[in-house]
Amino acid sequence: MAPETNLSIPQAIALAKQHHSAGDLQKAHDIYRQVLQADAQQADALHYLGLVAYQVGKPEDAVGLIQKSLEIDPNVAEAHNHLGLCLHSLGRLDDAGASFRKGIAVDPNFAEAFSNLAAVLNDQGKIDDAVENYRNALSTNPKSALTYYNYAATLNDAARLEEAAENYRIAITINPGFAEAYNNLGGVYMTLGQIDEAEACYRKAIELQLEFLEAHNNLGNAYREKTWFDEAVESYQKAISLDSRFSEAYRNLGSVYKDQSKIAEAIEAYNTSIKLNPQGVEAQTNLGELYEIMSQLDEAEAWFDKALSIVPGYPNATIGMSVIKRRRGEYQQAIDLLEEISEEDLTVSVAYRVQFELGKLYDLIGQTEQAFAHLSHGNQLQFNNRAVNIRPEEYVELVDSIANTMTADFTSSWQTGKADIDFDTPIFLVGFPRSGTTLLDQILDAHPKLQVMEERPALDSAVAEIGGYPKAVAGLNEEYLHSLRVQYFDVVEQFMDRAPGTVLVDKLPLNIIHMALMARLFPKASIILAMRHPCDVVLSNFMQMFQLNNAMGNFYSIKWAAKLYDRVMGLWLKSADVLPLNFHLSRYEDLVLGVEGAARTLLEFLNLEWDDAVLNHTAHARQRGKINTPSYSQVTEPIYQRARYRWVRYEPQLRDVLDILEPYIDAFGYPKISETLN
Repeated sequence: MAPETNLSIPQAIALAKQHHSAGDLQKAHDIYRQVLQADAQQADALHYLGLVAYQVGKPEDAVGLIQKSLEIDPNVAEAHNHLGLCLHSLGRLDDAGASFRKGIAVDPNFAEAFSNLAAVLNDQGKIDDAVENYRNALSTNPKSALTYYNYAATLNDAARLEEAAENYRIAITINPGFAEAYNNLGGVYMTLGQIDEAEACYRKAIELQLEFLEAHNNLGNAYREKTWFDEAVESYQKAISLDSRFSEAYRNLGSVYKDQSKIAEAIEAYNTSIKLNPQGVEAQTNLGELYEIMSQLDEAEAWFDKALSIVPGYPNATIGMSVIKRRRGEYQQAIDLLEEISEEDLTVSVAYRVQFELGKLYDLIGQTEQAFAHLSHGNQLQFNNRAVNIRPEEYVELVDSIANTMTADFTSSWQTGKADIDFDTPIFLVGFPRSGTTLLDQILDAHPKLQVMEERPALDSAVAEIGGYPKAVAGLNEEYLHSLRVQYFDVVEQFMDRAPGTVLVDKLPLNIIHMALMARLFPKASIILAMRHPCDVVLSNFMQMFQLNNAMGNFYSIKWAAKLYDRVMGLWLKSADVLPLNFHLSRYEDLVLGVEGAARTLLEFLNLEWDDAVLNHTAHARQRGKINTPSYSQVTEPIYQRARYRWVRYEPQLRDVLDILEPYIDAFGYPKISETLN
């Protein structure tokens, strides 16, 4: 021993362990070395010197030292466990598993070794074996918050989300200051679609650990999901302020800027993410998708190519490349790209994207049976994978509650509404989804006196504010109506910069169910009702991959889509019967057959002078940048007629719902089904 210690070997080992436990690795290292100078076969000194090497990032050195200690004394369970950790860090999974098992053989109650063995098994994809070993660890030590945390992570990887959440909650109960557990529990809630719960978890994680980088980023994701875009930007920027090289936060920032239609800012954020992480195919693919939405197909293709050069076959980039080929009319090449992807290798969300895209492509080449099969599969995958808070039946219940309220007695009880001098009156563009509202949107937005807001929840914010909706609409006084108008325009300002001298056109198709509220808030509003053949509308919604919410969750089957059409358009007919609505019906079929005549009639209804700019709506759509609707690619093309009466080709698949739709075919003046089919 070195003279300054003047300790026996057991005393020196004990002192070294004290320094080791206190985190003073250098002092521990020096004393272990001194012990080995005195006795090169001292197993404890070799073991713990190896552990120091592992802790300072030298796992190869650690393996040699701990193996030597075990040659001297093979019955030290902790040494086998530490050797397993070193081997695991080196990716030697089989050897690591063997070491942990030897530790357990020496000490059958060694909870930490069970837990570490479970982690190796998880990395090997042996989920059931990993679960069994976590349970063994917890039966031995049921108070280990870390074991519950790791167990929850394995369950999460296995998509056993409810079990994962429960085990994260147990870890937090044992250790209320466990910020990482709160953060990961938030991730489970995000996957389950429980966004409020996720937000609360991320906030708690940040409260416990103010500079928790990942939690700030994840909180931004929760805000983005809730469409609280300003708050999302703030969270991502906070994460970036903590680490200016955090490429994922820049990528997410780009996505929220895309949501806000802040195109220049989105491109800059994506490019920064790519600069920080040149191998990051996610940001490259996101940038390609943005350029594709803006119809800048060459730029989009270049980014998809770059992503695929880094990760050949990367599914999202492959899908993006297929979309490019579809938009260029290269349908078979697009199909070939997608059919090379094995569904077994995909996440569910990517798998249903592939199916919807194949459905579109087979429709374009006239193979309707294959198209319908792919669309059915895609819809079922998406519906089965929907977030737990997506409840289509709740939207149907809302529609029914409004319809039951929509009576002459209800409207006659209103206090008389009046125009509010503090606000302009918007124009509302409504209709059942996929009725041609986006084409109308582009035509109207091209007029210099109009500015369209695309599918933003300004009216929904008022609905959410009113307790007892819809019955409470009748009793709203003018003061409260004024406050709702203020709130409405506050939401508008979140999403667009108003152009001076223009009239706002609020385009959100399913605002059609809120005619009573619309009439109360803006009694002089002009309403444009987009109309399309009911069979085409139902089919088109079934064919479209929407971002699911309670309403869009009803489109996963033809029958459900037809039933929702029945509810919504039945409500419209009641609304038009009992409310003093100033509306104009614009038929999709008239637009595609003669856009100028239909546009002139529409502008006359709006008391606007004709402007030839509306005939250049396709060029206007391309110049407009990002279009916030699933129809963005169609409206940047010249008007086509291939979707008019497309339903006839799918009549066998629609046969079971024709009786539901026929009353509306009659009500809206379309030829009878028998006449069309004959």
